[in-house]
Amino acid sequence: MAKEAKPKGNLLVRTVRFLFMAFKAGLTPSLVSYFFWIGGLSFMFGGWVGLTSLEVEAYLCNIPAQVNESIGATVGCGNCTAKLLLCPKSPCYRYAFNVTWQTEAKDANDAFYGAFSEAVLDEGCNQLVSASDSPAEMLTAIMSKRTSSKGLIPSDACVRFSCEVLLNSVMRSKGKTLTGPGECNNAPLPVKFPWEATWCPCDSMDVSMLEATNFEGLCGSMASGLKQAVFDRILAKKDTCYESSLAATKIQFPVEAFTFKTNVNCTFLLYSSTSVHNWFFTKAYVEKFSPKFWAVPEQCTKVMCYAFENSLSAAGCNWTNNPTLTDITRSQITSMATACSFYGSLNLPDMCLVTGFNSSALCSSGGAKPPAATPTPAPAPATPAPVPSPGGASSRRLDNNKNNDNKNNKNNNSNNNNNNNDDDNNKENNNNNNNINSNININNNNNDDAHRSHATLQLATIGFDGVEGFGPADESDADKGAFPRWLQDATAAAPAAAPAASTAADDQLEAWSTTDWSKCTCYQQCVPGVTTRSVSCPVGVTCKRVKPPSAKACVCAHCSDCMVSWTVWGMAAGYGLNGIVGLLLFVAFLSVSGYDEDDYTDMRCCPTKTLGCICRSLPVIIKVMTYILLFATIALVVQAVVPVGEFSSDCKNSSALRSLSVGGVAIWVIQCVIGLWMNKYKPMPPWLHSARESKLLKMICRPLRIIGP
Repeated sequence: MAKEAKPKGNLLVRTVRFLFMAFKAGLTPSLVSYFFWIGGLSFMFGGWVGLTSLEVEAYLCNIPAQVNESIGATVGCGNCTAKLLLCPKSPCYRYAFNVTWQTEAKDANDAFYGAFSEAVLDEGCNQLVSASDSPAEMLTAIMSKRTSSKGLIPSDACVRFSCEVLLNSVMRSKGKTLTGPGECNNAPLPVKFPWEATWCPCDSMDVSMLEATNFEGLCGSMASGLKQAVFDRILAKKDTCYESSLAATKIQFPVEAFTFKTNVNCTFLLYSSTSVHNWFFTKAYVEKFSPKFWAVPEQCTKVMCYAFENSLSAAGCNWTNNPTLTDITRSQITSMATACSFYGSLNLPDMCLVTGFNSSALCSSGGAKPPAATPTPAPAPATPAPVPSPGGASSRRLDNNKNNDNKNNKNNNSNNNNNNNDDDNNKENNNNNNNINSNININNNNNDDAHRSHATLQLATIGFDGVEGFGPADESDADKGAFPRWLQDATAAAPAAAPAASTAADDQLEAWSTTDWSKCTCYQQCVPGVTTRSVSCPVGVTCKRVKPPSAKACVCAHCSDCMVSWTVWGMAAGYGLNGIVGLLLFVAFLSVSGYDEDDYTDMRCCPTKTLGCICRSLPVIIKVMTYILLFATIALVVQAVVPVGEFSSDCKNSSALRSLSVGGVAIWVIQCVIGLWMNKYKPMPPWLHSARESKLLKMICRPLRIIGP
């Protein structure tokens, strides 16, 4: 006979019935239901507090350390709990580091994680960061330090990470957050304030082509697009007439235009001049100092000759009202005609026939001679090199022309084997490269320690003594490159402790003298850093063989007026403990509820006595934690909600903290209501009662008795 099929609705009916019975049992006063609700609610709220604390920490880390009352930042760099190296620096340096760290060095799989982790432990690197105000100044300081025999030499990791910071601040191709040409944005990583979204903070940092050439030699292949980026930045700072006239030559003469934009002298004249014709006058001015040193390739002159021709009719060139154009004189035209004689004739009558230039003052009366004009001095700076703006660096070639004249002459002679059209440009680039140490070349692939953790890298801190390497290695391994060069240098330079007779006798030797650990030193708040101390052995004393470390890794805290971390984590831990104890008691009382008379006749250690111990000892923890969490909740409400002058001012702007405060009050009230209800309708059974003979003890325990069974 076929089996009768069950109605389809039976499973649904049984499920609904079970849920109804469970809900009813949960509302029925009993020890099982009480500990179930207390444990479940506490555990869930504790987990929510723990997750929300991460959001709170991120909010506090985003508060700038600099004083900015318009956004409520009032602490200031000098009042932070840690030493933040970039706090007083230019916005360009701070934002460039932030972009680099968050996108390329924050996680262990990021390309520059290893370089950053080592750089922050490098004392020599930190000293240079502290003394520099921009990424360009940092690389200039590194090159100066690496060619000097004094002080701590920055590690290769310091160079590599600093190079990436500079590239992010200068190269538009790496992002549109920090630099032009053009309008900037605040995506994909919003490191700037919303009102700064279109601002390019690194446009104020000047980088000359000479510096770009030197930086390229220092950074290696990772800086392959730096020269182009620097040229684009220089050109973008010119007016529309200058920019469009010169940009057109890139299409007319691409080979010569490439020579122009990569030659140090040509781009320096571009940087220093205000118009196309002023470029020629500036060139004549600087050549007075040293014609050989300031030699300009003929390709550059050709480019500027045709750029001037373009400017005569360019739509953006106003020869009537633009002061950078109306200052042109007949003598300047004569000088340009001489310089451009190989590329066609340049005379005033023909120029006055061109629509655009014919509106200039020189073309008045059909090109008749106006009163003779006194040549206007070139707008070059008093010292030939441009004066750098704050946060930038520029070429200083004129300052060194006397010392380098003979040297450059020799270098030019050594390049006579270059027979192509770019011979002069190649000579100039070779001259500049002679100023660069050929041994300083940090390639993008040199990342031996890219995936070492920050804690591991602290064992090889650069610039600190008493620090061991990553592990044992004999000399042959070191020669084969088993350790990177910076680690070999660090371990070789570390002073050895005085030898001891034996390991057993080492315990009888004097301990090393140490100072307190310094503040955690970081680039900015909420990133890894280093803390240091002095470790020394008194004169005339033999100290223990193992020297204590003088540096260790740390993480800098946020720099805001909101010290709420301990309160939040205390609440998370308290409610988590309350939840675990409550659920454990729920399981214990649920097991005991199934016992009958026969089960109590066999009082074995497991499980009967164990259950009895749990049921008798742990309920008091729930009651004690209820009062402890009351004080934590009050502290959080005062910090995050109650307006108490300037106390914890940054806390009151966090929506996450306000939510935690409201949630903390609500969950505590619910716990008390459940406890009072259970105490009235389902008191503790007699077998769990503990006698209290002392009246004082009874009075102390009374608050605990009223909030639960």
